[in-house]
Amino acid sequence: MKISISSALLLFLASANALDKIVIKGSKFFNLNSKDQFFIKGLAYQPEKNEPDPANQDPLADPVACKRDAPIFKDLGVNTIRVYQTDSSKNHDECMKILSDAGIYVVLDIATSNKAVNRYTPFWDTALFSDFRAKVDAFVKYDNVIGFIAGNEVANDKNTTPSAAFVKAAIRDIKKYLATNNHNYPVGYASNDDPDIRDSLRDYFNCGDSSVQADFYGVNLYSWCGPDATLSSTGYDKVVQEYQNYSIPVILSEYGCNSVRPRVFGETTALYSSDMTSVFSGGFMYMYSQEPNDYGLVDVSYGVSSLTKLADYDHFKKALTSVSPKGISMNSYSPSSNPSTCPPVTDTWRVSSPALPPTPSSDTCECMLSSLSCIINSSSSAGVSPADATNLTNNLCGSGSGKTDCSDVQYDTSTGKYGAFQFCDANSRYAYIISNSNSCSSSNLPLTQQTPKISGTSSCTNKKNDVGSNAANSVNEHKRVEAETSSEHAHFTEPYLIPDKSVLERPAAKRVKGPELASKNAVHQQCDNKQFGDCCVVPREARESTADEEGEDRQVDDRLQAAREPEHSRRNPKRDLGAVRTYEVGERVELLAEEAGRVVHARDLTVEEVEEDADGDECEADMEEDDALRDERAHGEHDAHGAADAVAERQEIRRRERAHH
Repeated sequence: MKISISSALLLFLASANALDKIVIKGSKFFNLNSKDQFFIKGLAYQPEKNEPDPANQDPLADPVACKRDAPIFKDLGVNTIRVYQTDSSKNHDECMKILSDAGIYVVLDIATSNKAVNRYTPFWDTALFSDFRAKVDAFVKYDNVIGFIAGNEVANDKNTTPSAAFVKAAIRDIKKYLATNNHNYPVGYASNDDPDIRDSLRDYFNCGDSSVQADFYGVNLYSWCGPDATLSSTGYDKVVQEYQNYSIPVILSEYGCNSVRPRVFGETTALYSSDMTSVFSGGFMYMYSQEPNDYGLVDVSYGVSSLTKLADYDHFKKALTSVSPKGISMNSYSPSSNPSTCPPVTDTWRVSSPALPPTPSSDTCECMLSSLSCIINSSSSAGVSPADATNLTNNLCGSGSGKTDCSDVQYDTSTGKYGAFQFCDANSRYAYIISNSNSCSSSNLPLTQQTPKISGTSSCTNKKNDVGSNAANSVNEHKRVEAETSSEHAHFTEPYLIPDKSVLERPAAKRVKGPELASKNAVHQQCDNKQFGDCCVVPREARESTADEEGEDRQVDDRLQAAREPEHSRRNPKRDLGAVRTYEVGERVELLAEEAGRVVHARDLTVEEVEEDADGDECEADMEEDDALRDERAHGEHDAHGAADAVAERQEIRRRERAHH
């Protein structure tokens, strides 16, 4: 093949101008060329205002914005941005070149608001694997991509821990897909700081063979608030200790409490000081653009070249440009830490190791479908509603008389058992259930009857998976794996196609990092006495008059409005992009009400009505327990027994008071 001189010159110039590759050795990032340790001086980047395609947000498809923002990143001292949501079908060449020319690296979340592992009904299936492959394919060609994040706060409490298994399976398969195609990019995970599961999450994503471990681990931490905060008062010193012997790089994947103004960013100074650089490799301040959640440094709009700098801009610039972290040379660094020990199955951790969901195989699913007598009509836009999924699970599957064995499309993460076809997409799983229950003619779903092309599915499990390797080991092995754990921890005894309603009926108010709860989680939860529990919860800090009441009301209004908007347009209020549906407290109630044939909005009860509700006292006690655990962490006391005892005492007092009244 002949290459013209001009083409060769362009290729040479592109190579000469390319940013140095950032690689991982042990628990640190390094510049591959200079061998210097690399610290992420990062900023979360997801402008949304006037986004023309809110269902498929993508700030890297807006060259006007990239030209506007790249010089600002440099002025702030930023060297890396984290972009939560992008659209693989759009063109990113111009933006990525603008950023590269400015010396800006990019870390990309693979998941989007509607293409991710759902924390309540988790699956790692053929459709999602295809979406994830498309995302990495769209960005591996750019020299300034550091790596990818497979999930953000997906498992965020003890009730959602099964989802961690599917995120880890996604990490395994994306790593293998990248390696198969000769791409060297790390794949990591960003975790929340829930006191019940944070230790298990930390160990889980760093245990097992290197092929299944996360390549780096992020902690979203918001406990550093105000000018008087210190390493010890915020618990940052304890976090450093917890990761002292971690064998992969650790970053603050989000930080930046906004409950105290002005934000002076003392945690930025601490993060790049000797107190933390031996363990942490930098982090991402949340966030660049001003959105309803009030975390922005600048006010910008899609496609508009102008911007307005806000009060926090200069504070963050001063903090970040003043730091100069001291690292170690790649050549003189010898990693000494070992992977973590996988956490055991407990009441708060329902994932057995080392079993993982098998790698999805489209060939296997197509084979399975060819054995069925009816399939879901793929041309139907209605799909399968949550109510239909509930009926399928409750009415068709089980071990009793007249029930269908649905084990091939079910799983139990507590015992490490995964059905041979649970990785098929939702319509395929539902078709399997209906066909095997002989319900083709009686179901009200959009079905198409067909004559089976094969008899049985015995030939379906020895197919290639969607990475390209033989899937026999993953399917057959995991179908039979049973971890050496007590059966008392088993949870998903029926096909896990929909949320366990007992988990959703009385959701605990989400523990948010640090004293910023009022500004980040001031959302009402309306409960219906008959179906949704017996109380209504408003976070304690949102009720107390610790700030201007009018401003506090505006925060509540913003969060309530956000709870009513579609998921894709609600990403910004410190959003977890690791769930297909990110049910905020109020929205989770709306979902259940919608399934019952009616819609209940979180605003139907006021704060005053909640406080006057006697049943609300019980919920307030639950909130106090959460507050006590948070306060315990903030003061660096890792043992929560004392706080729990105090909460139990207060709860007993409340019970006596209610009995007296």
